[in-house]
Amino acid sequence: MDKHGLKETVHSYTKYAKDLGPYSSLNREEEQQKGSKGNLSESSLSALSLNTPVSAEKCNIALAGLTRSGKTSIHSVIFHKISPHETLFLESTGRIVKHVVSHSPFCQLELWDLPPEILQSDSESSPSLEDIVSTCSALLFILDTTTETPDETLQLLHQTIVRCYNVNPNIHMEVFIHKTDVLSDEQKLSFQREIQEHVDGELRDIGLEQVVSQVSYRLTSIFDHSIYEAFSKVIQKLNPHTSLLERLLDSFVGYSGIENAFLFDAVSKLVVATDSSPVHGNDFELCSDMIEVAIDISGIYSNWNHPNSNETIQEKNHNGVEEDPFPISSGYFFQDSQCCCTIRLGNGMILHMKCVGYYLCLVLMARGEILDSNWGLVGYNIRVFGDCLSKIIRSSR
Repeated sequence: MDKHGLKETVHSYTKYAKDLGPYSSLNREEEQQKGSKGNLSESSLSALSLNTPVSAEKCNIALAGLTRSGKTSIHSVIFHKISPHETLFLESTGRIVKHVVSHSPFCQLELWDLPPEILQSDSESSPSLEDIVSTCSALLFILDTTTETPDETLQLLHQTIVRCYNVNPNIHMEVFIHKTDVLSDEQKLSFQREIQEHVDGELRDIGLEQVVSQVSYRLTSIFDHSIYEAFSKVIQKLNPHTSLLERLLDSFVGYSGIENAFLFDAVSKLVVATDSSPVHGNDFELCSDMIEVAIDISGIYSNWNHPNSNETIQEKNHNGVEEDPFPISSGYFFQDSQCCCTIRLGNGMILHMKCVGYYLCLVLMARGEILDSNWGLVGYNIRVFGDCLSKIIRSSR
């Protein structure tokens, strides 16, 4: 791909973003200041889990990118529940910060927010990029579509991929093409294609064709659900239980006669697993909004309080890296196995949410006439699914 052509394209996107996008409300100076239905057999599901190894270790994910690319905003929106518009006031990352995420048993993460300086090949920082990615499961490079230095960004992306592969050949590399809400659908696809062709071509030129298949590209924005969908894909790729959970959900869907089933981490609204049936574009957004409704209601009516709900703990490890464990907000009642919610949509579909584990919820989509006549069967299958899920969680401990 012609770099000059890409630069012109990015500049046109940047101009569009400055005119209409949500990223231009602060200038740089201001930023610096501020199947067959039936009973689901527990033995049939348990048999699936017996031969699948599980691990309780946290997955390390490195977040990389240039200044103001959106690294801190992404994990703040997903895990801190900060409003997207409030992220405009977040400070740029000037040091390595490790964020510990321990919500549900299947959402155990350590996010390493890296300053741009550490990505420079001549950086003498300690720990170095190689030190960090050597223990990481994935690298998330955030590529800002509104950047005014596209050539520098592409060069840094290429260098970072090569350095990460050299020190950790098994690392998963994800490129989040970020702030795409200011682009049309056609522009998004065109931009993604150009970026991918450029990076793939650079890797092939230096003899690293095997790395091409290890790099995934996703269009994201914190102003819609695309960032949750993209991060969910990353979690599913890193989770060693994903294939097992997918088979469990396939069995559940087949025995219950429903359309789709999603297993959510209720705090972050990330999809831990889903069945293999096709998912329509708005289904994820509907399920996510349903969880948000349940969270809002629980904040009003639940009197359960987490002991650390009003505390934010800042610590430093022996390497001098700041750790920021996220406290779980009070008001959630997803630890209650009796928690459930049902919403009937105008198109005849029903959304049903049921807690099946600590901060884990199962969200079902089914046609109204099917679910109305099979509530007992579906309820029984949910209990069996929850029991099998508990066995998987206990085995991981």
